[in-house]
Amino acid sequence: MSDHDDNDNDQELQEETTTNAPKFEDYSDMDQTQIPIFEKNAGTDCFKKGDYFEATRHYAKAVMAYQFFIKDGVVNDPEEIKKLTQEIYLPCSLNLSLCYIKQKEYQMGKDFANKSLEVDANNIKGLYRRGICFMNLQEFKAAGEDFKRILEIDPNNDDAKQAWEQLIKKKEQIKQKQKAISEKMLNSLSYEDKIVTNTKKGKKNWLREKYDWLKQILCVRKKAKKN
Repeated sequence: MSDHDDNDNDQELQEETTTNAPKFEDYSDMDQTQIPIFEKNAGTDCFKKGDYFEATRHYAKAVMAYQFFIKDGVVNDPEEIKKLTQEIYLPCSLNLSLCYIKQKEYQMGKDFANKSLEVDANNIKGLYRRGICFMNLQEFKAAGEDFKRILEIDPNNDDAKQAWEQLIKKKEQIKQKQKAISEKMLNSLSYEDKIVTNTKKGKKNWLREKYDWLKQILCVRKKAKKN
């Protein structure tokens, strides 16, 4: 489910692939109402093979088919819409978020986690995946709020606890990195100031030497004139 629990299969996807899913070449002959579940299953197959790019394409097609059904009235019964939302739109949005996290595209991962949370504001997977995206986008406050919310819902959630610890470490790493950069910049400025100061001193000393030299010449000429 996260960057540190890639093998946690029961947390990875929102549903297993159903048996006897139709082949892609059967797509054109398929009843249109079967397209979303077919694409969802195809996405899950690709995900299990580690092909996150192809999984993303299939899950996105499932979501588009769902949206088409709603917009064009293919499905208009409120209960059927609710069922389709729970079986297709919500899990595919969650799975798209996870696919983008796997590909380190955290902005897209966050966007699809948001879509899942629009359906279910307390969805733990949605909160967790959005929190992971926030953390990697260095939006630490928002990430902390998501992990905190998970622990309010489920105080024993180990993933959220680990993510919270990871968040603290990441914040400290960023802080130390920024401190090092600031110190380097200050040292650089101090070095430049030193060069400028030394240049000014050198110029001042040169003028002093010229002044003393000219003064000596004038004194010699003055004495010679008196004699």
